[in-house]
Amino acid sequence: MHVLISKRRMQPAVVLGLFLLIGFNLLINISSVCSSIDTHEVNKLNYIELNNVAARKLLRTMSKPPSPQANRQRLWENPPGPPEEI
Repeated sequence: MHVLISKRRMQPAVVLGLFLLIGFNLLINISSVCSSIDTHEVNKLNYIELNNVAARKLLRTMSKPPSPQANRQRLWENPPGPPEEI
């Protein structure tokens, strides 16, 4: 069986991939260092606000009564009455 990709072809791709990965990490680190505290506070407030909205949506969906279709599905999966003996 022949090797589809030779080591000579693979090496530049690996080097390029590592170079891009390291460059991307450096870019993220530089941008995080350059960001000001005000931006951090705004981001934190936006994150808290998004969490509050998500929590409200979750509570709203949990407090809704189940639809008739959901009731039929529940009754189909768990019929009322004593459990069947196996």
